[in-house]
Amino acid sequence: MSSLVDIGVSIRSEQDNPWFERLMASLRAKAAGLPHDVLVEQGQLLTKVEKRLRLFRRSQARYLVILEDDTEVLHDGWLLNMVSRMGVHPHTAVMNPAETRHPPEDVSPAELKDEAVEVTNAAGFCMLIDRESGIEPDVRVQTMDDLWLSLAARAKGWRVVSCSAAIVRHSKLPWGSDDLAPWEMSDRSRFGEGDAYYERDRHEAKRRHEAKLMIETFGDLARLTLPKELLDERTDPLLAAQERDAERRSGMAYAAERLAPRLVAAGATGGED
Repeated sequence: MSSLVDIGVSIRSEQDNPWFERLMASLRAKAAGLPHDVLVEQGQLLTKVEKRLRLFRRSQARYLVILEDDTEVLHDGWLLNMVSRMGVHPHTAVMNPAETRHPPEDVSPAELKDEAVEVTNAAGFCMLIDRESGIEPDVRVQTMDDLWLSLAARAKGWRVVSCSAAIVRHSKLPWGSDDLAPWEMSDRSRFGEGDAYYERDRHEAKRRHEAKLMIETFGDLARLTLPKELLDERTDPLLAAQERDAERRSGMAYAAERLAPRLVAAGATGGED
């Protein structure tokens, strides 16, 4: 019989991965409060989202927690607190815990707050997902997969919520770029082109391609949620049409401006039929 909850982690490799080791140690040290299974997907040639999709397909539980490998559980009962809040706030498809980047330390019960706020999109570091919502990652969206899941949920009439009843640390410290090469630092999408993920121009182009896909799929919901810098005529067909219309109107105005003196001159010479 499957558990109520699965915990899923996607990594490039278990070898020489201090973040994954830290995460697994914290899962062993802090009682989740609910029976659960831990699922791990790894692979050098698969992107992060491809591995996350495999986690969705493998999981047989009602709830699936997706954890980044550079997270750390800080207190007992973190999973129970999140799942129980799902019941208090029905029709929630995606839930984030509170996030901290401070050095790890035990969190006392007094620091946990029974607060939940509906948000437009979840952050990908730790997402509790109700599988009954029917949402899952799309491999075409590699850099903003958390936003895709949030939009997919809201498009179906489900909610996205941030909850303060659990706290998860999200930080690569104490390890950093001075200790490891960039491609060894975390499980990131590779696009099949080595370190292309870390090339700024290529990364930005990928984000724009994904923004266009989200607008085509979710329409105004995406327009209201996407970062403003990704909304322009290159990503939004509506803005592109408006731009073309503005150019057409500008051309017509320019033509009229150029033609007006000629019409006036023709009138001054008394040109009559």
